[in-house]
Amino acid sequence: MIREVKIIGAGIGDTGRVSGGKEAPKILKKNFCPSAQISWEKTIYRKGEVQGKEAFNDVVEFSLELAKATQEICKRREIPLVLGGDHTCAIGTWSGISSSTTQDIGLLWIDAHLDGHTLETSHSGNIHGMPLASLLGQGDRKIAEILSSKAKLKPENVVIIGARDYEKEEFDLLKKLGVKIYENKEVLERGTIAVFKEASSFIQEKTCAYGVSFDLDVLDPKEAPAVGTPVKNGLDLKETLKALSYLDKSLLLGAEIAEFNPSLPESEKCEKIVWQVSKALFE
Repeated sequence: MIREVKIIGAGIGDTGRVSGGKEAPKILKKNFCPSAQISWEKTIYRKGEVQGKEAFNDVVEFSLELAKATQEICKRREIPLVLGGDHTCAIGTWSGISSSTTQDIGLLWIDAHLDGHTLETSHSGNIHGMPLASLLGQGDRKIAEILSSKAKLKPENVVIIGARDYEKEEFDLLKKLGVKIYENKEVLERGTIAVFKEASSFIQEKTCAYGVSFDLDVLDPKEAPAVGTPVKNGLDLKETLKALSYLDKSLLLGAEIAEFNPSLPESEKCEKIVWQVSKALFE
């Protein structure tokens, strides 16, 4: 039986360096073509317009609302697909999904960045550099304890793919915790498909199911330009889509695709990629 996929638009885009991602769900929904398997459930918008550390309370409220929504979809035995918006949405996405089961889940974090900062280590104070750390139970308790006081993910069940732009403090924290990191250089040397297969096998050996958190900036900016923090020499789109299509879909609990910013030039390229990634994951 094919499980239905329910889209939640994550209207958040003012917690990083470049604003504008908040409008991503509006653009995506406008051009969305429903199918028997995939439908648009709702859109959740972050309230408030302040940025940096001042956005903290708004992010907590947004994350809780999103977490409740993804948790509810999982309880209906459907699959949440969160589309954003900046990667801060991961706090709510995976807090809800992990809280819907008592078993350990895994996560493939596909991103040019580690997002492993806390308020104490962040150089910028931007909260969108902190979501993975918070899901691992690190940092401020308000965002680390959305829906539950327990860490949402065990570090040994998280694999990062494509990292190439990060600070020492976050790298050291994640390595100390035991998160497996495939840096971008290794992915390019060994091949995207080979690394994805190895990473998914690594996770599946220890967990009941897993999720995919896909940040568009993992791709090369020539192919995915409309992101807030582009980093050169990224992954090839064609190879990445092929690698995603090889993942075991029967164990996929949920997914998110983040960092589409329609206010930036050539945004239509990233809009198209959002749907290509969705198709690779769910068709």
